[in-house]
Formats: sequence, structure tokens, C-alpha cells
Amino acid sequence: MEFCFDGVMKLDNRTGRVVGADVRVEGGDTFLFTPGPASDGLGAMPKAPEVKREAFLDFARVRADAALKSGGEGASGNALVEGLLAFAVEHGPLFGFAGLSDDAPEIREPVSDWVSAQLVMERALKAEVFSRGGEVDASEIDACFRVEAYADDEVGYWAYVFDPGIAPGELYRTCLKPSSVDGYTAEDGSILRSYWIDGCTSPVPGAPLYDAGMIAQFVTVYPAEVFGRAPWPDAILPLSVVRGRAEVEAEVASLLKIVAGKHTGGVSLDFRNPMSAVGAWEEGAYGIVCTSYLSYMWHELAQAYTRSAFRVCANPKCENVISINEETSSGKRFCSERCRAQANNAKLSAQNARAREAFYACKDYAEIYREAFGKALSFKDPERAKLCKRLDRWIEKDFAKTARGKSALKQGAASR
Repeated sequence: MEFCFDGVMKLDNRTGRVVGADVRVEGGDTFLFTPGPASDGLGAMPKAPEVKREAFLDFARVRADAALKSGGEGASGNALVEGLLAFAVEHGPLFGFAGLSDDAPEIREPVSDWVSAQLVMERALKAEVFSRGGEVDASEIDACFRVEAYADDEVGYWAYVFDPGIAPGELYRTCLKPSSVDGYTAEDGSILRSYWIDGCTSPVPGAPLYDAGMIAQFVTVYPAEVFGRAPWPDAILPLSVVRGRAEVEAEVASLLKIVAGKHTGGVSLDFRNPMSAVGAWEEGAYGIVCTSYLSYMWHELAQAYTRSAFRVCANPKCENVISINEETSSGKRFCSERCRAQANNAKLSAQNARAREAFYACKDYAEIYREAFGKALSFKDPERAKLCKRLDRWIEKDFAKTARGKSALKQGAASR
């Protein structure tokens, strides 16, 4: 169901997307969405484009993609804003009509809110992969995740904390559920609690809010007589250190569930088209309705997490997260064809370099083959002929023509 605002822009209440808007950067710190040329009247509204599945992955990848375009040395401010702007052009505002101006048909969204929202989604996804042993930059994870431990002779306390170090802006908070605390007592006497602080209010009514940041915590309080003293009491540790000593998959999964659930403040259940005829069947007539696209993406992420696994792109220069589910081959390793090609080129270059050094070291053909490709030369290998052809070309066209190569040949290099 699409709702129009004065006939100039519309909100698809299934996904929270605002359609019919053009976007540009204003003043370097604001994304300004204005009615597009096809949005002049109610009858001229453009049809909402088909929603891209798992767009949350594209959003989480913006920073890494910007870093790749910058030569892999990290995303500069301009590159990151350009990446976010490209996402805004394709998907529209993040926060629905929340940033709509009172006196003009335009939506203003601070770039800082976009940067914060992207960081939270990126780090939450990477932490999930990291918790299961994935190869993710630990420094990025430790920048947002920590573990707090306390123990004495009577009680032990563990808190897994997600703290991205940001205070969400006014628009960002329209997508967040309010601060809360939930918990229960297990049969063994331990107490499990989840805390959520939205950056604006305290999770405990009447209690002061000392930190204006957005924080999620998963806490376990247990009798020391049940589990004994903690191995490193009275400490605040980076998540990477704890992962090296203990399994943290379940705890980080709990944090991801808290963060994902609390980012769906713009999602509810309702009839998407309450004006449809009574009894008329309409696909998705009753289901989720969204007031913001950011909340919809977190809803999609939460759904994907229940049926998918996440892993990091196999391109060493890229840390994008990809999802693996029943519709995707479990062998999927790259986030894009660009990364597949880049990783393959790097692999070939490394093989070439290893073969060259083995040739210059006057090793025989079988040894050069093993050095280059990491496996023995075998007639049972179905790839043997293809790899031999490649190695022969390297030797004949590259290695043997150099001064070092000619000398190596005289000493028996590449002898069969």
C-alpha cells in the first residue's frame, strides 16, 4: 500500500521506502530528498521499484566498498559519503517521512545519522561472523564489543556489551524501540538479563541516564558455588581476547538479536491496504507495515539470521559479509564478481611468484609445481594438464629469458 504526501512523494508501507524523490548532498552534512520530475501530481506517481532482497548486506558493505575504491587503505570521509549517497539514490530515505520539512515538500536526513546507522549494521554483522571463528579484523570488533567480568566468593557476573560509541540522532531514534530490560532466572540459580539503551532514556524507569550512547548488553549473574570463580575476574576485556579463551557464539548471537529487535521500532503488524474490499484476497494484505526503510532492513536481517549463515568475502582485500541460505550455494565465497576476479588475479600472481622463486632456486619441475600450486604433481589430478600448461608458459615466456633464469637452466632448473 502506498501513501502519498500532497501528491509529491509516497511511502510504501510494506517496506518503509519513500519513492518519487531525488537526492543530493546539501552543505556536506545533509541528504536532501526532493520530489522527482515524475512526482508532480497524484496521477503521475511512479510505480515503486521491486524491493531488493537482503539490501541490508549492501548497506553493511558501503564502508568496505568505499575502502576498496580508495585502494584498500580505509574509507575516507568523502568516499564513504559517496557510497551512502549511491545507496540513497537507489533506495531513498532511511527514516521514512520522519525528516519531512514543515514548510516544503522535502526530506532532510543528517549524513551523521546515515554514518551511524551503517556502522552499527556493519559491526553487528561482522561480530556474528567473528564469534564463529570467521576471519574478521579483530580491531574493528573490539572497537564496539567488550566483555566485563566480576567475581567474588559468592557471585559471578558476565556482561557482553555492544557499544558502538555513538549517540543516535533524533531521526535515527525514530527507528529504535525504547530502552528496556528483560530477564529470567534459570534452574541453576543464574540470572540472565538483556539490556537495551536507546541513547535517550534509561532502561530502568526513574533511573538517571549517565551515557547518551546506544548500548546493548547480555548479562549473566550466577552463584559462584555453581560455576566457580571467573578465570579473569574484575576485568574489561576485548571480545577478541575472550574468543581466544572461550566460545562466544551464543553470547554474541544474543547481542545481535537484541540490536536487531530494537532497531525495528518502525515495524508493526497491520493491514497494508485497509481500503481493500471485504473478503477480497490480496497477497500480503495483512503483515508487517513499516514507517522507515532502516527498520525494514533490520527486520530482513533478523529474518535472514534465523535461516542463514553469514561469512566474510574470500577476497583478502574485502571484508564484506555475505549470507548463505537454502537458496544460495553453500560454496558461495565472494560478495561480487569484482571480488571473485580480484581474488583470482591475486591467487595467480602469488602462484607465479612462488614458481619464479623455485625456478631461480634451481628446483626441478615437480618441486616448482608443488611450490606454485601447493600440491604434488600427479597424473590422477584432473587439473594437472591445465596447471602444467600454465607453468610451462611461465617458465618459457618469463623465467627462462632473464639472466637469473638462464643461469638456473644451466644448473638444471625445471628438469623433469
